Amino acid sequence: MRAVSPFFSDNATLFSARFLSLVTVSGLLAVVLPAMPVVATTATPPPIIDRELFFGDPEIVGAQISPDGEFIAFVKPVPEL
Repeated sequence: MRAVSPFFSDNATLFSARFLSLVTVSGLLAVVLPAMPVVATTATPPPIIDRELFFGDPEIVGAQISPDGEFIAFVKPVPEL
Protein backbone atom coordinates (compact mmCIF):
# COMPACT_ATOMS: atom_id res chain seq x y z
CA MET A 1 0.00 0.00 0.00
CA ARG A 2 1.34 3.41 -0.98
CA ALA A 3 1.28 6.37 1.42
CA VAL A 4 -0.98 9.16 0.25
CA SER A 5 -0.18 12.74 1.12
CA PRO A 6 -3.14 14.96 1.94
CA PHE A 7 -1.34 17.91 0.33
CA PHE A 8 -0.10 16.46 -2.97
CA SER A 9 -2.10 14.30 -5.33
CA ASP A 10 0.83 12.81 -7.25
CA ASN A 11 4.62 12.72 -7.48
CA ALA A 12 4.77 15.47 -10.10
CA THR A 13 3.06 17.91 -7.76
CA LEU A 14 5.38 16.88 -4.90
CA PHE A 15 8.43 17.41 -7.14
CA SER A 16 7.23 20.81 -8.35
CA ALA A 17 6.53 21.93 -4.77
CA ARG A 18 10.02 20.92 -3.62
CA PHE A 19 11.56 22.58 -6.68
CA LEU A 20 9.60 25.75 -5.97
CA SER A 21 10.87 25.74 -2.36
CA LEU A 22 14.45 25.33 -3.57
CA VAL A 23 14.05 28.18 -6.06
CA THR A 24 12.54 30.41 -3.38
CA VAL A 25 15.39 29.78 -0.93
CA SER A 26 17.98 30.30 -3.68
CA GLY A 27 16.32 33.56 -4.65
CA LEU A 28 16.33 34.82 -1.07
CA LEU A 29 20.01 33.99 -0.71
CA ALA A 30 20.78 35.76 -3.97
CA VAL A 31 19.12 38.90 -2.60
CA VAL A 32 20.45 38.77 0.99
CA LEU A 33 24.09 37.74 0.46
CA PRO A 34 25.12 40.69 -1.75
CA ALA A 35 23.62 43.09 0.80
CA MET A 36 25.96 41.83 3.56
CA PRO A 37 28.99 44.04 4.28
CA VAL A 38 32.31 42.92 2.89
CA VAL A 39 35.27 42.78 5.28
CA ALA A 40 38.22 44.86 4.14
CA THR A 41 41.28 42.75 3.44
CA THR A 42 43.74 45.64 3.21
CA ALA A 43 43.58 46.81 6.83
CA THR A 44 46.58 48.67 8.17
CA PRO A 45 48.43 47.01 11.06
CA PRO A 46 48.24 48.65 14.51
CA PRO A 47 51.16 50.86 15.58
CA ILE A 48 54.11 49.16 17.31
CA ILE A 49 54.30 49.65 21.10
CA ASP A 50 57.58 51.06 22.37
CA ARG A 51 59.68 48.41 24.19
CA GLU A 52 60.50 50.73 27.08
CA LEU A 53 56.82 51.39 27.65
CA PHE A 54 55.93 47.70 27.44
CA PHE A 55 58.87 46.14 29.32
CA GLY A 56 60.12 49.12 31.34
CA ASP A 57 59.90 49.74 35.08
CA PRO A 58 56.21 49.79 36.06
CA GLU A 59 54.82 52.80 37.89
CA ILE A 60 52.15 50.79 39.74
CA VAL A 61 52.33 47.13 40.84
CA GLY A 62 50.24 44.72 42.91
CA ALA A 63 46.86 46.31 42.18
CA GLN A 64 43.90 44.80 44.08
CA ILE A 65 40.22 45.61 44.48
CA SER A 66 38.54 45.19 47.86
CA PRO A 67 35.90 42.42 48.10
CA ASP A 68 33.06 44.93 48.22
CA GLY A 69 34.53 46.83 45.23
CA GLU A 70 34.75 50.10 47.14
CA PHE A 71 38.56 50.47 47.37
CA ILE A 72 41.60 49.97 45.15
CA ALA A 73 45.05 49.19 46.61
CA PHE A 74 48.41 49.28 44.80
CA VAL A 75 52.13 49.83 45.38
CA LYS A 76 53.74 52.89 43.85
CA PRO A 77 57.19 54.35 44.45
CA VAL A 78 57.34 57.52 46.50
CA PRO A 79 59.19 60.40 44.83
CA GLU A 80 62.43 61.45 46.54
CA LEU A 81 62.11 64.69 48.49
